[in-house]
Amino acid sequence: MKRTKYLEDGRTLYEHICDRENILGAIQDASKDHHRDLQVQMMKENPEEYADAIEGILKTKSFHYSRFRTCDIVERGKKRHLCFTITFPDRVVQHAVMRIVAPILLGSCVKFTYAAQKGRGTHACSMEVRRFIRDDPEGTRFYLKMDVRHYFQNVSRDILWVQVKKKIKCPDTLELMHRLIYEVPGRKGLAIGLYISQILSSFFLSPLDHWIVEVKRMKMLRYMDDIIVFSDSKIKLHRLRKQIQYKLKTEFDLKLKDNYRVAPISTGLDFVGFVHYSDYTRLRKSVKISYKRVANCIIKRLKKRIPIDKHIMGALNSYAGMAGWCDSKNLYKNTYDRVMRAVEFGIEALRWSHQAKIFELRTCSTDDCI
Repeated sequence: MKRTKYLEDGRTLYEHICDRENILGAIQDASKDHHRDLQVQMMKENPEEYADAIEGILKTKSFHYSRFRTCDIVERGKKRHLCFTITFPDRVVQHAVMRIVAPILLGSCVKFTYAAQKGRGTHACSMEVRRFIRDDPEGTRFYLKMDVRHYFQNVSRDILWVQVKKKIKCPDTLELMHRLIYEVPGRKGLAIGLYISQILSSFFLSPLDHWIVEVKRMKMLRYMDDIIVFSDSKIKLHRLRKQIQYKLKTEFDLKLKDNYRVAPISTGLDFVGFVHYSDYTRLRKSVKISYKRVANCIIKRLKKRIPIDKHIMGALNSYAGMAGWCDSKNLYKNTYDRVMRAVEFGIEALRWSHQAKIFELRTCSTDDCI
């Protein structure tokens, strides 16, 4: 993300945060994917009234978090403690601040840092891995895969605050940022579920990225707390892993998980939902299983004549989009094409195609006998 210059017009950073257009944009951003929220529906009906209220809160510097809601979920076998705030004014103020501050913070990250940035998601990260492997086969023979232990829960707010003060010099903006960081429940860590946590967690490890790329001169990629480093030697990667482990403990007060891996790229690099090999890429096994489950669920609904809602079709299209970014031609044909054929022509179309395939196989076998 490019760093944006805001002080060319003579206004301070905080005045840009209080700007009317910025607040209206923050209301739109905070309303996305929350159309069922009553506050979001009320803001959409009369955004100017709520923009006046947010502008008054920011100009009087009276913002404090209203209240928090928490819940525990299990995601991909991991138990996560989520923390939410209400839309007005908490989430709107977070978006208003980060619309101005995020380009400055993330603008200092290396270009190999992904997540929480527009246009730098899992697909872009996967394509960068493939480019590394394609352009330098010898230099990417081996990889080191690491993960920080309980990253969000163990982020030191004091260390994060020191890093933020190096990038932001506006006193009023710093005062508001201090409230956003330190008024979250708990003495340590970033709350999973808050919008600012995505930006700050991606920014927190940027000094480590600069050290790996600029000092150690090694190719690396980072998606939030998942770090990948490439090299032509296992010995170099084991040595680097010990140095990173020491650096995380002393400078960031973090620990690496014990499940780090140093392996050749020929065994497959499982990263951001894909398994990358030297000459092809496949979907991760768990993603492939979920893809097939969604497809089978749709076919079962068609057999029982149960209506198919847009949410399950959206899940199918999402998995199909991932399959389209890798070498999964047969998987795409046996899942997405199969479902679309059943949706368009009815469930009988699957039976016809199955009988045609059996007839084709029998014809081929008789031809071979002749």
